Amino acid sequence: MRAYVDWSQCPALERDPERCSGAVTFKGTRSMLATVFANIGSMSIDELVVQYGIPREQIEEVMEFLEESCEPVP
Repeated sequence: MRAYVDWSQCPALERDPERCSGAVTFKGTRSMLATVFANIGSMSIDELVVQYGIPREQIEEVMEFLEESCEPVP
């Protein structure tokens, strides 16, 4: 089963058609969510912060949002 996550509801992310061809990015950066997810299995959060210039708090907020979005709704 596939889950759909409405990233527009995550305050740490934004989508701007003028930036990165409209891809979902971390707010205030040009770092795309898809790029971070592609590397999250092989990099620590500290490495992601350094490599992509994303504040740790934003990465943690996105991970928490994802976890909450995947919980079953009663």
